Amino acid sequence: MNDVPRPLLYDTDRQAAMSSAIGGLADACLLAMVVVLVFPETLLGRVYLFVLPIRFVVFYLALFLFAMEFITLPGRLSGMTVAALVAAVLLTLGGVVREHSTKFLVLDLSVFCGLIAGLFWGTRRAPHVVINKLRRWSGVVCVVTWVSMIAVYLGLVESVGRAPRVYLYSAFRSAGFLVFTCPLLFGAGVASGDVLARKKLLRTAILSVVTVLAVGVATATRSAFLAGVFSLLVMLWIGALQRRGRLIAASLVSLAVIGFLIYAVARPKRPVRAWSGSSPAYDVYLLEKRLEATRLTDETRYLEARSVLAGLSRAEAILGTGFGSRYELPYESRSPIAYAPHIGLLAFLLKGGIPLFVLCVALPAVVALWNMFAGTTEPIRMSCWGGVLAYIASSTMSGGWSVLPLFLYGTFLAMAMSPRRLDVEYAASAGSGYRSAGMSQPV
Repeated sequence: MNDVPRPLLYDTDRQAAMSSAIGGLADACLLAMVVVLVFPETLLGRVYLFVLPIRFVVFYLALFLFAMEFITLPGRLSGMTVAALVAAVLLTLGGVVREHSTKFLVLDLSVFCGLIAGLFWGTRRAPHVVINKLRRWSGVVCVVTWVSMIAVYLGLVESVGRAPRVYLYSAFRSAGFLVFTCPLLFGAGVASGDVLARKKLLRTAILSVVTVLAVGVATATRSAFLAGVFSLLVMLWIGALQRRGRLIAASLVSLAVIGFLIYAVARPKRPVRAWSGSSPAYDVYLLEKRLEATRLTDETRYLEARSVLAGLSRAEAILGTGFGSRYELPYESRSPIAYAPHIGLLAFLLKGGIPLFVLCVALPAVVALWNMFAGTTEPIRMSCWGGVLAYIASSTMSGGWSVLPLFLYGTFLAMAMSPRRLDVEYAASAGSGYRSAGMSQPV
């Protein structure tokens, strides 16, 4: 007699295949969202579908596919994911009770869903799948960013900013994406025992951080440049803690020193004129001048942060103001009302109060710092904590309260807090032949 329920086994296999196909479609939607966000806005224009920006349409489709994937093949949600779902419900109800604008309530909820989607994605996908997809996506972002910036300086693409400062908002979004991904790619490359995989990961990580620094210099954007420097330091720290990565870290330091010397010595005596004859002259050393002229108490970000904190009552500081809340800017702007501060971390405090800030910012920062400096955790897990720190550091200067950064933040949190042996899983799945001091060979 055959007691094995073959139909049930067949149904399970079919459900797994269907879930995998749905997950592939969801990942394709995520890639489409990334491409839309990093494509020059002066070329793409404002594309809407069903009165919604196209980037939100593809993101909502990805969320729907994530839900279908989970329904098709259920699994256990992480505690962080459940907590984020509960927070989303409570903050939405808080916004409704306070009668906030429906438009901005939906906007805040959509942004926070980026964090939830990242937590789900980082938990649901195998480590090698996340790493390989982020490597490919980062390569696409680097290519689009370099082509866009060169086109701007050639006069082929219109700049959003005026001379002498030239920039595109898409370049800022590209830099934000790459700042978060390069520590993980670098750590995975250092940990990989497969020569080809290691070369691909390290090349993409180095190209990513160089692209971020180039965006910072070319657009004279202090936050992008400093975030790139921070990610580079995280990469150097990860490399220094691994035997195989010390030579790579030393090479990166040498390249950084050479680049700084070239920047300091080979400076033109006057602003460099764009290759397009009709374009005005652009000062390529505007970033240096802006850094030298920086006064923290005079910065609009500082004034905005002080205004946001001063405007919170004790109850609002504890419980938050809910999704959809807005505040008045303390300086002149085209729109005197804003829904999220330039310093993105303050949005957690503004919307969800101290509990959300502690859960999503303070606690991850403490745990990440502990794991990074203790140096006892797995290299890939340490790289995920490096991505968490990169998000927090970058969001203390500019941005962070938007879908894509929060998606990556959630992904790194999910992987870093996973009970799985990430390095062993990565080695077993990717065939990387992982070797590291203090860890046994995978069996």
